Amino acid sequence: MVRQLVKKDAYSAFEYALKAPETKRQWPRRLDVFLTFLQLEGADVKERSNNLYDLIKTEGIDWLESHIIDFIYFQKQRVHNKEITETTINNYIKPLKTFCDMNNIILNWKYIRKGVPQGRKSALDRIPEFSEVKKLLHASDIRLKPIISVMLSSGIRVGAWDELKWKHVIPIKDEKSENIIAAKLLVYPGRNMKEICCL
Repeated sequence: MVRQLVKKDAYSAFEYALKAPETKRQWPRRLDVFLTFLQLEGADVKERSNNLYDLIKTEGIDWLESHIIDFIYFQKQRVHNKEITETTINNYIKPLKTFCDMNNIILNWKYIRKGVPQGRKSALDRIPEFSEVKKLLHASDIRLKPIISVMLSSGIRVGAWDELKWKHVIPIKDEKSENIIAAKLLVYPGRNMKEICCL
């Protein structure tokens, strides 16, 4: 039996590469920012993505590369106007690169990324002051207070809660009185596991 060739669904190939729930939520919207920049017609991101694929087949790789560079230049102007930060530009390029990779569109990404400004590698996080913690706990619902307390005392981020289970909370007892004085958290078990002691 001979396989019938059907029109390629470029968006489905892109969607296939998205694994994490947060990536599945954010990357289609970020890809759509580029598609909107190109002023492609279509009812939704899926239709516009498929129209982009068809356009690349007719216009060629050089056409796409020049439009990506125009897009990056436009985003750099937004950085200059303090509308977005430098790291945001890379957040728009990642989904676009995945779209191209998943549809066998070979581009010179080394050349394209030359003009992308380097953003901060670390956040400007700081330890909250006692008055801020007090305000936060006072304004929180009773269900949020233990969550906030654990996050403040251990330094874990929101993503750690997805894999955290009761078996990952190990109580530490006082040797004399056998009272629980602290707990040890196993964060991201099975991967790059970290042990954190919480008071």
